[in-house]
Amino acid sequence: YDALKKEPKKAQEIINQTFKNRGKYDSFPKPTLINTPIFETLIDYGADRDNHRHRRGNWLRQTLTTEHGFETPEIIITAGLEKEYTKILEELKTTFNKVRKENKYVAQLIVPFAFKCRRLINWTAGQDAYYIELRSKSTGHDSYRETAWDIAEQIKSTAPTFAQHILVDTQTYPQHLIKNARKWYDTEKRG
Repeated sequence: YDALKKEPKKAQEIINQTFKNRGKYDSFPKPTLINTPIFETLIDYGADRDNHRHRRGNWLRQTLTTEHGFETPEIIITAGLEKEYTKILEELKTTFNKVRKENKYVAQLIVPFAFKCRRLINWTAGQDAYYIELRSKSTGHDSYRETAWDIAEQIKSTAPTFAQHILVDTQTYPQHLIKNARKWYDTEKRG
């Protein structure tokens, strides 16, 4: 460590060699090689439930609440149901607050997946990279993708040499369109 600290170019060469011949989703460097920051995510609870599957590291979720607002899926807006959707979720927020006065743990059980929840994540560097590559795919849910992009940006600022090896898919595609519309969207809209 002291030798690499004195000669940072050697550390960069080790990182480059580590990634040189790897295939997609092969092993990443051990966490001792690269330190990544603790990330704070604010994502809808439905998507967050899948994020806890990434277990190489630590995570801590705040007690579920309705205080952080909720996501409105594009399909709800497209269908013209945003007003009704918002009304229902606001009513649930009122119910949540009534139940929370009695018992905050029971109140968590009525929080719909659309409401956002906060989580602190401290994964290994390899898990960070795997999460970004897996969850940023253009076929993924927008909530995952946005979180993956945010984590990738934070890694760029703290570990730029490591970040340049992470595969980030930034192609945008409206998730509310059916799969058969993808070909049309790619040709007509994206050219």
